[in-house]
Amino acid sequence: MAIKKYLQFIEVPNTGKKTKIFKIKNNSGEYLGRIFWYVPWRQYCWQSDRISVWSTDCDKQRTEFIDELNKKHKENNKNNKSNKNNS
Repeated sequence: MAIKKYLQFIEVPNTGKKTKIFKIKNNSGEYLGRIFWYVPWRQYCWQSDRISVWSTDCDKQRTEFIDELNKKHKENNKNNKSNKNNS
């Protein structure tokens, strides 16, 4: 779990899958949505399950978290391809 100033990112079990899923909650514990790998766009995206109000600070924290997930995913893919080529 990653706890930021305004938001909590809680990893949800995704057994047998390469990608991760996270619930987003505010620091009061209210569920706001989820982050997941969206295959058509080949990147992590966010989906709100309800109408919510976001400040620019909250939105920035969510965006930075997703950017980091996408960066790590790309690095892992490069490493996996490199390891296969060296085998």
